[in-house]
Amino acid sequence: MTFRGISKTALIIMLLSTSAAALAADGPKIERIQARLFYSHSGSLSAPITPDAALWNVIIGEGDASEPSESTLVDVILRGEPGDYPPGVLDIVVTETRSGKVVLKRTSALGIFSAQGRFHVPVWLSDTGCIPLTVKASLRGGGGSRASLDIPFHCGE
Repeated sequence: MTFRGISKTALIIMLLSTSAAALAADGPKIERIQARLFYSHSGSLSAPITPDAALWNVIIGEGDASEPSESTLVDVILRGEPGDYPPGVLDIVVTETRSGKVVLKRTSALGIFSAQGRFHVPVWLSDTGCIPLTVKASLRGGGGSRASLDIPFHCGE
């Protein structure tokens, strides 16, 4: 099959090349932020926390926690050109949602993107489980991408 004299295969290759070039021109982007509970008894991680997660008294293993958790792994996932080692810096700020108090600030240089065009930046949060947190990530350089994630921790009787 041809499209005005261009074969289907050639058209697909042109489209893929154009998409890759556009991604490279715009630079890397923050694809998403994920958070997982670290389970104190087994040393395992939960599935990614969803917006509707019941994170009530996770420090004693209640709510959607399958066992006690007092630490959280945050994973900022970037998307870019496969194999690229772009300049740029990722800023991550974690605050207590209600008070705005800064819990953690981290700046990380970017590394080499995988063959699938991804790069992960992990952040370990200790002493979590009762105070709701907001994670904000922003990319300096390239497209200046931003993302945020609310982690709705709560404790009580």
